[in-house]
Parts: sequence; structure tokens; C-alpha cells
Amino acid sequence: MNSILYLGAERLLFPRLLCSSLSRQPARESSSQSILLACLGDTVRDRADLAIVLNSWLVADYGYCTLRRLMPLELAQKTIGATMRGNRAHRRSYSTQRKVDLLRSDIARRNPQRLTIIDGDPMTIPFEYIERSITVGMASSSNLVNFQSALQQLLDFD
Repeated sequence: MNSILYLGAERLLFPRLLCSSLSRQPARESSSQSILLACLGDTVRDRADLAIVLNSWLVADYGYCTLRRLMPLELAQKTIGATMRGNRAHRRSYSTQRKVDLLRSDIARRNPQRLTIIDGDPMTIPFEYIERSITVGMASSSNLVNFQSALQQLLDFD
């Protein structure tokens, strides 16, 4: 089965304040953020049919390979691409497009049989895929269980 998880890196993989100062060194994570990443890694690790596509301006700003190197291993191994090119020289060509439109175009191009979207900003999720998405804010222990449960339901839903 062709199953894709579209993953927004901002606020999920990297703390919001560190996005502007992202370096080649792994950023320190808060304990709730590392628990959220571990939860995400545990949920996707054994799903052989699942691939991850990054939907993040960080790809255009810092490069796909750099971003992939900074990701937890179980997520990086499943990452097959991004909704935008990872060359900073191309940043200007994307500046007129909204992230939601780039995501919509990538979904049409890849045409996955099943898709799931995780992002920190609800405005970047196409309205037609709201039921297939999870919006994450600051991770807290109270919403980690809800996050994992919602993610499993979306990944298992046919």
C-alpha cells in the first residue's frame, strides 16, 4: 500500500524558537518534545508501507539533507522527499506560493492511497484533508496520549 505521512517540521521536530537559528548540530529538545518525537517514532517504526514527506519551509531554508540529518533516525529512514526543493537558491520561487498549496500539489503528484498530515499550523492543512490531519502545538503530557491515539487511528484507517 502507498501510505504517506506529510510532516511539518516546525514546532514538531524543532522548537519554534530554534527554527530561526537552526544549525548542523542537533537542537536541545524539551522533555515533552522528545516524548512527542519518541511517540511519533514508535508509531511509524514498524509500518513498512509508510513513507514520510517533509512539508516545511526549513527544507528550502536549510536543505533537505541537513534537515534529514537532524531528524530522529527512525523518522529519517522513512523520509523519502519534501513538498519543496531543498536549495536555498530556489527560496524566492516558493515565496509566492503558500505552504498549503505546495502540499496540495505534492499530494496530487504522489497520489497516495492513504495520507496523514501532521503540522503545527492548522492554516497549512488543505481543508479537504482536515479529517486526515493532526495539528500539534506545544507538547504536554496530557495531549501525548491523544496524539498517539489519533495518529494510530489515522494510519490504520482505510
